[in-house]
Amino acid sequence: MSPLMIALLLGLIASAVQAQQQRLRVTFRLEQPILLQEQPGAYIQTVTSITRTDSLLWITGGRPGNTALYVYDLNGRFIQQVGEQGDGPHAYRSAGFLRIFQDTLWLWDNMGLRLLGIDLKTRQVVQRYSDFSLNCQDFIYRYPFVIFSHSQRTSQFITLFDLRHKRYVESFGEGQYEDEILSLMSGTGHLAYLDSLVYFVRPSQPALYRLNLRTRQVQRFPLAIPNFTVAPYKGPRVPALTLQAVRYIFTNSVNRGVWKTPIGLVLLIDTGAYVFKDFTPKSNGDRSLNFVVVDLRTLQQIGHIYLETDFLVKNGLNQFVGWDPETATFYFYSVREEEPLHQIIPVRLHFE
Repeated sequence: MSPLMIALLLGLIASAVQAQQQRLRVTFRLEQPILLQEQPGAYIQTVTSITRTDSLLWITGGRPGNTALYVYDLNGRFIQQVGEQGDGPHAYRSAGFLRIFQDTLWLWDNMGLRLLGIDLKTRQVVQRYSDFSLNCQDFIYRYPFVIFSHSQRTSQFITLFDLRHKRYVESFGEGQYEDEILSLMSGTGHLAYLDSLVYFVRPSQPALYRLNLRTRQVQRFPLAIPNFTVAPYKGPRVPALTLQAVRYIFTNSVNRGVWKTPIGLVLLIDTGAYVFKDFTPKSNGDRSLNFVVVDLRTLQQIGHIYLETDFLVKNGLNQFVGWDPETATFYFYSVREEEPLHQIIPVRLHFE
């Protein structure tokens, strides 16, 4: 076959794939709630983060300012507490974000400013990195680097830390460079990773940013989202649904299974100018949650789900706490005052 014919054939295939992606319909389903079993000594009043392995839920939680890492099975049965509460050497006074890399679960300790590696098989702490002097908001572990999203006063930074030499390698942040891309990177918050690329959103600008770990270059991509206009809010306020309210960003970490696509998809959670993590049923005003699915190759919106206030309150979706890229499932933590049950509610996305 001639090079021209090959090029034409590839063009037709690409057009067909793009057309299929543009017709992609995103739906969701509430899965069976997971009732967390009460356990003496496991004081879970709040949940900070949750992630899932094949048959286990890993949950950071406890009491405010005094949390630990707990392991449950998928039926909510308590398995183990990793570390301890209090001020001991194995206590995580503010256990926060969780990330899995290969066979290790990485945990950020907010109070101790430590990064802890926990073996998924033995459930023991096997690696410790300490003496970090930053206010971490999120991190990604990809040896030999840890990529931190952190704040300092009113500025936001993304910083690379070299674990081999235990030193900060490079920092990208507001006010450091004349380049507009690097000088305006405030409010990055949550990070997403796929194929040596770190994705984040600057809320005050309608754009997706991408940091290439190999070249250390940052690129800015305007997001073409034609349906991203106004959400059907109830009440007197009808705020524009813009990227200013983006709080979380995710990618699928595997190119198989429920995704049915060879590329990575970015899911943006937009709360309509409110931080959804602070949402409670008693809050005044409207709250909503939007799932926006974006094709990373074309940067086009290919799916959108809107969950209104009444739906969130009715189903007890109080607090967003985690995301499972293997099954395209979001996890919410739910505590109802009229029935003091600690539940994890999975919300699973479907792509058609």
